Amino acid sequence: MIKRTNPPLPAASGAEDLIRDRNLLRTILETIPDHIYFKDIDSRTVRCSLAHAKFFGVEDPKDMVGKKDFDFFSEEHARQAFEDEQRIIRTGEPLIGIEEKETWPDGRVTWVSTTKMPLRDEKGEIVGTFGISRDITRQKESDLEAKNLTAALKRSNQELEEFASVASHDLQEPLRMISGYLKLIVQRYQDRLDQDGQEFIAFAVDGAQRMQAMINDLLSYSRVTTQGKTFSLIETEAMLQRALLNLKVAVDEAGARVTHEAMPAAMGDERQIERLFQNLIGNGLKYRRPGDVPEIHVSAQKKDSEWVFGIRDNGIGIDPKYFDRIFGIFQRLHTREQYAGTGIGLAVCKKTVERHGGRIWVESEEGKGATFYFTLPVAPDLPKKTTP
Repeated sequence: MIKRTNPPLPAASGAEDLIRDRNLLRTILETIPDHIYFKDIDSRTVRCSLAHAKFFGVEDPKDMVGKKDFDFFSEEHARQAFEDEQRIIRTGEPLIGIEEKETWPDGRVTWVSTTKMPLRDEKGEIVGTFGISRDITRQKESDLEAKNLTAALKRSNQELEEFASVASHDLQEPLRMISGYLKLIVQRYQDRLDQDGQEFIAFAVDGAQRMQAMINDLLSYSRVTTQGKTFSLIETEAMLQRALLNLKVAVDEAGARVTHEAMPAAMGDERQIERLFQNLIGNGLKYRRPGDVPEIHVSAQKKDSEWVFGIRDNGIGIDPKYFDRIFGIFQRLHTREQYAGTGIGLAVCKKTVERHGGRIWVESEEGKGATFYFTLPVAPDLPKKTTP
């Protein structure tokens, strides 16, 4: 086998080295989008990049020679930059990654991240400074938007918490009073009311009770975030067993068979995960096919950094066109006469899962049962105990 080698490059002369270095520097200064500038010991520009010149509305970088920051920036900004550069010249210590804000006469605000270093001659003496500044205005604007959004969400959560407090007291009390007096009317004056009167009062009582149920469900929805606990390592097996204990009467009445696989440890709010299991299994019990024994199976599979839980039932199923709708607040696919409830249970499930950084979805066909899936983050590996 013949080994190919590249012929050695001819040795470059000192003049050729100088030309090459100048070409490299010129290429950098003419093409790099960052602002590069060299200044003398009095902080006057001696050379700069094309981007730096154009930032100040100067087409030719040569026209920047001899200029100071006072020729472009506000007095405060220029004074600070001058003091920074003079300190670098005195101490030889650089400034790295400082963020500088400038408000221009037209009200425009810009930000740059700047690094400045001492400029030395061939003897190592400091003869000025050089720096590079990168425009971070968009990043700062994004950070400000994120900060404002966080503040808005905080206000929203606070308002939601205040609403929950009002709903639990001020709104429920009038409803209880209305419902109570209507029942008293029925008890005391039932023999004086004709059939229409009795029906009207029954409708009013039912309406007050349904309104109270809706308020209670809205409270549950709001408390997912306002009263959620800090996440910790939880055993989802225990959460599932608690949910099944809460549903024992409903399971027995329906004659349902509920099975499950081994449940893992995960990160979450144990009370909310218990309610999540309870709501989804309860859905399988509620929306069962008439005459069929409800069969519900709970599974868990690890996929990458999350656990995927599934609650499968053999109930009436869901038309795929309603998959998105069913997770909305007060969204119902059936009448109250067919299935009781306010239609907020799956909205609470969605809010709970999203609070845990997970996803929830459903796979189903009408008449062929449904499987609700949700994800939870995998618990971190704990250090193994060693025996002495």
